[in-house]
Amino acid sequence: MEKCAASIIAFPMRTSPVETPEHAARSWPSWIVGATVTALLFALASGMWTWIPFWRQTITGDIPHYLVAVQSLLEDGDFDLADNYADDARRAAYYPAPLGPQTAPGTTRPYRGAGIPLLLTPGWLVAGPPGALGVAALALCVASGLLAGLAFHQTRRLSIALVIGAVALFNLPALGYLHFPYPDVFSGVIHLALFAVLTRAIPASRRPIAGIIAAALLSAVLPWLHQKFTALLPFHWALIILWSPRERRATAAIISGVILLLGVVAYLVHLELLGIDPRSYGGDARLAPWPQIAFGLLFDRQFGLFYQFPLLALAVAELARQILFGPRRAAFTALALIASAWGLHTWYWYWFGGLSPAGRHTLNFLFVLLAFLAPFAQRCSERPRIIPITVALILLALHVAQITAVLWQGLLHMTLNIHPYLFIGVPEPDWLQYPYWGRAKLFDHFGIGDYLPSLIFIEGKGLRTLMATLTLLLLFTLCHCWPQVRQARRPLRPALIAGAAVWIGILSVVYWDMRTHRVREPRDFFVELWGRPPSAFDRP
Repeated sequence: MEKCAASIIAFPMRTSPVETPEHAARSWPSWIVGATVTALLFALASGMWTWIPFWRQTITGDIPHYLVAVQSLLEDGDFDLADNYADDARRAAYYPAPLGPQTAPGTTRPYRGAGIPLLLTPGWLVAGPPGALGVAALALCVASGLLAGLAFHQTRRLSIALVIGAVALFNLPALGYLHFPYPDVFSGVIHLALFAVLTRAIPASRRPIAGIIAAALLSAVLPWLHQKFTALLPFHWALIILWSPRERRATAAIISGVILLLGVVAYLVHLELLGIDPRSYGGDARLAPWPQIAFGLLFDRQFGLFYQFPLLALAVAELARQILFGPRRAAFTALALIASAWGLHTWYWYWFGGLSPAGRHTLNFLFVLLAFLAPFAQRCSERPRIIPITVALILLALHVAQITAVLWQGLLHMTLNIHPYLFIGVPEPDWLQYPYWGRAKLFDHFGIGDYLPSLIFIEGKGLRTLMATLTLLLLFTLCHCWPQVRQARRPLRPALIAGAAVWIGILSVVYWDMRTHRVREPRDFFVELWGRPPSAFDRP
């Protein structure tokens, strides 16, 4: 009788619980989740291009010149662009306006070589000029799918993976570059793939040589996108050697070094075949002192990620926690990739100058930083704490409000014929890249525009807001790390206090430097660059 009763009591414990889709998906391979998210997001992006008229922006900047090169390759079989620029009718399908030549100095060849045009050629073959532009959307969807796959690999939570994938695509600046195939779009995808190979493929594989070759090939592609990326190859080579198994480091150094060298040599040979001298590329004008450029790339309201702060604060806090308490492999890899790309573009802008659409250069390291959103979400779900979760929800709400506001402006323009630039003051092309960014008059309309960081284009406005933003970021990071700080075997509080003091000292020095060297009167950048005064919406 007792055995019968015990068996009856134990029966419910032996039965399998009802599996939810979340539980059933935990056994899926990560690549299936990533590929599915990529396909879904690309279908959505293609639908937005097809069914939403305001999404079909007028291409600008270097983009029409890339299409001219693709058209010349497919229709003429060469990269001699003289006749393509001379005949406006040939460009009517994608740029129905006069277009001045942009070619390599002293030649009629593509300005940056054949890398980007060759990358866009398959898209043109499939769907014409829209297909060529859609290669950028495909690249961004691949990055979002890769982030979703990494998130699923880390958390085994399908919900977190889907949210991370959607957030990666539907954010600024990525949302504004769905059909703008700049080199930095593809560089951001390559950096994320390199991060995944270095932190996942090489250590987890029984054959690390395959991962080493993959990492070297990814890095070797970068110079073909833009010659400035050649400066990153030594850093990537060092990372490949560092994260290879100890007994394979000599082999990794030789194999990856040969691949990287061959990539650079092939790039230089192709420039020689096109008749392009790589030493002929010059700069425009220095926009600001280097501290303003460095901090501006991160926090400038036009060129940086100031309006991404609500989202990126979560990733930065988790990155800092992993640097302090581990696992450190992914954290140090991300830190090296982000710092090298950040330093490269600080140097590039300081020595060569130049202007660009909003947030373009931050795309090089944005996706690597977003990879830390998944462990942040997992940590909050496993160890709920009211303050970090509340702050995170508020920050995510601000991010959603930002994206909603941008789409709302376009919807007004499409349906009610209300011009969305009435308060924002930007030209109609690029409206997705500039609203809620630097050239925005919306904040000036409310009287707060001068308080937001504008460090590169004009005379260093919003420095106090920048300092306050960095201080809030430090406090939120400390709050996120505090439980592990309290449980640490060795007392970390003195180190944290010392670190905070050093941080405040650095900020003080940077603030003083910016205040001392910033231009008191707005410089006539347009006179320096193009020999003409600024138009109504050139200047912020």
